[in-house]
Amino acid sequence: MPRTKTYPEDLRDRLVAAALERLRTHASEHVSLRELAARCGTSTNAIYSIFGGKDALMEAVIELARAELLAHVVLFDEPDESLDAFGAAGRRYRAWARRHPDLYRLTFEDGGPIALGEEDMARVIALVESLMAQGVLRRTDPTALIITVWTSLHGFTLFELNRWPHGSEEADYYYALTQQQLAEGLLTPGMLAVLAAQLTPEASA
Repeated sequence: MPRTKTYPEDLRDRLVAAALERLRTHASEHVSLRELAARCGTSTNAIYSIFGGKDALMEAVIELARAELLAHVVLFDEPDESLDAFGAAGRRYRAWARRHPDLYRLTFEDGGPIALGEEDMARVIALVESLMAQGVLRRTDPTALIITVWTSLHGFTLFELNRWPHGSEEADYYYALTQQQLAEGLLTPGMLAVLAAQLTPEASA
């Protein structure tokens, strides 16, 4: 009876990490299993034995990339229930996508959003509810508001990567404009008045 080939316990993680690094700068069709295997000091047979094929390997990479993006955007270790923190999270999301456009596209190839665990989702909802209680955000269903913000940000980000793949001042202008329009729909009249006052010549002098 033939012996079953065994591989190092960490090989799966190393293969996923190597594929993730490759996808930071290359589209998935340019990821070679032979090259990944060589980088990890193994054979393509190991990849098929562990994952069953390239598609399953890519699914593992997508899961890791989504976790990385989430950790980059939502700084749970540095809780900050402020409007500035809310806006900064969106800017970090966009910056990550611009640094890793091919990986970003692959991450959302199935059209699905970032999957938040129950605990993490509860913390995001708590942030939104805190901003509502402070009179910053209009009172509405917190989950609906989160969906609105994400779909707006995700939609613009995909549009930007296709329309301005190398970035441009025009992209920055329209990002700022779309965020302003989004804010006008989400912020309370009182907060909009505060922000408007901060932007007057007298306030900035």
